[in-house]
Amino acid sequence: MFQHRHLLKKLFMIVLAGFVLTNCGVRQKYTILYNLGGTSSGTATNDIVDISKNIKRFRFEKVVDSSVGAKNNFIQLLKGKVDFAITHNSISVKNCRDVKLSKKEIENENNLRVVAPLYGEKLFIIYPDSLKAKSLPELMEGRRIGVGPKTSALKDLLVDLMEHYKVDINKCTFVNTPYKQNKVTNNKIDVSCFLTDYNDKTVRAQLSNPDLVLFDLDASTTNPKLSSAEGFRIFHPEVHTFIIPAKLYGHTPKKPAITIGVSAVLLTHKDVHKHKVYDLIDNIFKFNSKGHILNRMEEDFDPDDLHYAIHEGTTLFQDRNRPTFIERYSKPIASGLSVLIAGFAAFMRWRNNRRYRLLREFYQRALELEKRINQKGGEAFYREAFAEILAIKAQVYDLLIEGKIQVNDNFLAFQALINNLILQLTISDPESAKIE
Repeated sequence: MFQHRHLLKKLFMIVLAGFVLTNCGVRQKYTILYNLGGTSSGTATNDIVDISKNIKRFRFEKVVDSSVGAKNNFIQLLKGKVDFAITHNSISVKNCRDVKLSKKEIENENNLRVVAPLYGEKLFIIYPDSLKAKSLPELMEGRRIGVGPKTSALKDLLVDLMEHYKVDINKCTFVNTPYKQNKVTNNKIDVSCFLTDYNDKTVRAQLSNPDLVLFDLDASTTNPKLSSAEGFRIFHPEVHTFIIPAKLYGHTPKKPAITIGVSAVLLTHKDVHKHKVYDLIDNIFKFNSKGHILNRMEEDFDPDDLHYAIHEGTTLFQDRNRPTFIERYSKPIASGLSVLIAGFAAFMRWRNNRRYRLLREFYQRALELEKRINQKGGEAFYREAFAEILAIKAQVYDLLIEGKIQVNDNFLAFQALINNLILQLTISDPESAKIE
């Protein structure tokens, strides 16, 4: 007996503790992948974690990963190692053929959702100015091309681009290195490629060398929409064309240069509650400090440009300030209502006129009968007249019940005339009134 009481007491204390903790504001924890190495995604992740401290519903815990690259981050999401991660919009399972994934992990791709595109990552192709390359095949063929770590998705995108520009891939050697070691050197790398942001420290450090320059994908134009890179985008809708401003890195590029890029997106799983995703986006826009990489986030973006569906919470956030149906279509609705009201008014006029004409016919019949009563006499005539008056009265009341005649001043005048005729006939021939 004592043991039962002790167990019940213990259970009660556990439930009470849970209740107290719940009501003391304990927030749910979500994990977010943090890459070391000073990358844009690492900077953005830090910003997101700091901003999330303002959120009451949940908090973030960083999962530190020494591996760098959008491909690595994507794989960690597929494996369920983290709840949130920043990766590239162009990444999919097809980029992970060299990684062993279970069937369940592959199927997890269908559960991924975009929280938001965060910023654009551009393709930077850095090479010695002494090469004087005029085309991508001329630059790449026979060269050692640095593409960073194997966990990066850069190589897949770069190969697709090179094939579009008719580069013979078999004549190219791709070199994987740690991110910061992806540099143009005499003995390892001839061309260094990055998929990153304008402010990337490794890119800036290389381009501080006046002998290294950026490659322009289409030197014939400064309009991305008219460039050959736009042709590549048609077949790869998740890719965007960008302009690298002239003299951005001092000596290079000499004029605005065309390149391609992808959006860095914050991905999560679809089962994360929509209101928590809503709170996250809302707080990013509320508390993001100037100068941070997240400042380039845009509230409205085209879901068709994204490889994955947007999260339900993101849709909720985007719809928060959108005009209602009434607000969006107020003018056509107002015009429609005006037409409807005018039409209804015209219908009512027609209906009232019809009722008036109908009552007028019976009124005229009653007036003609009154004339005959005043001109003629005799018991037979009075009976006939009385029957006709009652018939007129019955017809009018039937029409009144059917709604084809309404009670108004005209009807009251008609009713007074009928009652007057009945009274007149009753006085003239009391016997005839008995048929009523």
